[in-house]
This record gives sequence, structure tokens and C-alpha cells, in this order.
Amino acid sequence: MNFDTQTPDSLMIREKINDLIAFAAVAEERSFTRAAARLSVSQSALNETRNEPTGTLRIVAAEYAIESILWPKLSPVLKKYPSVNVELVMEYEYTDLAQAHCDAGVRYGDQVAEGMIAMRIGPDERMICVGAPPISRPVACRTSPES
Repeated sequence: MNFDTQTPDSLMIREKINDLIAFAAVAEERSFTRAAARLSVSQSALNETRNEPTGTLRIVAAEYAIESILWPKLSPVLKKYPSVNVELVMEYEYTDLAQAHCDAGVRYGDQVAEGMIAMRIGPDERMICVGAPPISRPVACRTSPES
């Protein structure tokens, strides 16, 4: 694999991803200085992203991620930057981001397709499975919902 050969499209995508990461860091830190320190870049390099953002960002995620992680963080940003539109696509199954025309996706664990870049956006979540007592009793093999 030759990493020196990059298409203009791949360079543009990388620039957009870097801009989104910088934008998110500034929004979360509420400070260019702290965001620059967090990203290990100079403040002047980070200031290049200071123009007001505009455009549409399409994100696919499960309902829980939208309600508990994305919306609380995006809501104040959208109020501050009215020219930014965010489309949240609620999906419970694994979605091919390129095929669904999505810019980003929220996944649990390590469910990341080849060629995608993963970054943590929230804390570890604890999940539990519950059911009525008859369901949890050991039986030979349930072959239908009625059994």
C-alpha cells in the first residue's frame, strides 16, 4: 500500500474531518487555548477554523446515543450557529455510512468499518438485559414465542 498517493477526494475528506474535530474541541472546551492544548496544536493553527461553520452534517446513530450523547452536545452548538444543519438518522442496525450518505456514525464498542476513523465521544455505558421470570427458566429449546 502506497501512502504517498492520495486522491484529492481523500485529502478533502481528511480536511473536513480535521475541521470537525477542531470545531468540536473548541465547542466542548469553550476556549481556543484549551482546545489547542487538548489537540496538541498551536493556537494559530486552530484559529484557521474560526470562520463560522455552515452546511449540513448527517449522523446515523441509535436512539439512545442521539438522546443521551449527541443532542445534549449539539443543541447549544446549533443555537449558536444557525447556518449549521444536523440530520440525525436513527438506525438500530449496522449502517454503511457511505451508502447511507452520512458524514458520521455513532457505534458501540469496536464496530468500525475498514477505512473509518474512530474516536470516543462518551463514557462507557453499562447495559443490562431483563425479562419476566418464565423467560429466564432453563428449557430444552424454545422454538416459537408461544413456548
